[in-house]
Amino acid sequence: MFNRILLLSVGGLIGVAALLALRMLTGRIVTPIEAIAGYMEKLAAGEYEAEVPFTTRQDEIGDMARSVEIFRQAALERRTLREEQEASRQASETERGRNEDERRRAEQQRAEVTQRLAHAMRGNASELTDQVRRFSTSVSVGATQRAAAKPVPQLRTVGGRGAATAKSPTPEGWEEF
Repeated sequence: MFNRILLLSVGGLIGVAALLALRMLTGRIVTPIEAIAGYMEKLAAGEYEAEVPFTTRQDEIGDMARSVEIFRQAALERRTLREEQEASRQASETERGRNEDERRRAEQQRAEVTQRLAHAMRGNASELTDQVRRFSTSVSVGATQRAAAKPVPQLRTVGGRGAATAKSPTPEGWEEF
């Protein structure tokens, strides 16, 4: 019976030691690995802000955690690069929109100026045509009036050759027709 009690006692001590070793193994290895695996899931979902757990450990678990930190830093750099590219693209689109608006305004102003110039030229051409017509009419009327106001010249023969010369009775002198 003593052997049996001794055997049960030794078996119980081995069982307790195994439980303690398992508990220690779980606390030192399994829990950190589960924590790193959970962090990697968050990292895959785009949650980059939290720090990777266990990076300060000097064993294999720490090595694994530092490797995950490298992936996290690369993901943060890619996100920053994407944000900068998006900001640059938006700035480019904004600038392109401003340039397009300015081009449209300049085109509209050019069209308005051209239209005003054409209208003014039509008005000027019409006014110029009216002025030429009035001038032509006044010159024609003036010439007719002057011609009507002049006395009819007297014709005579000079030296018997039959050449006709007109002498105006006015003091202005001789004029030929």
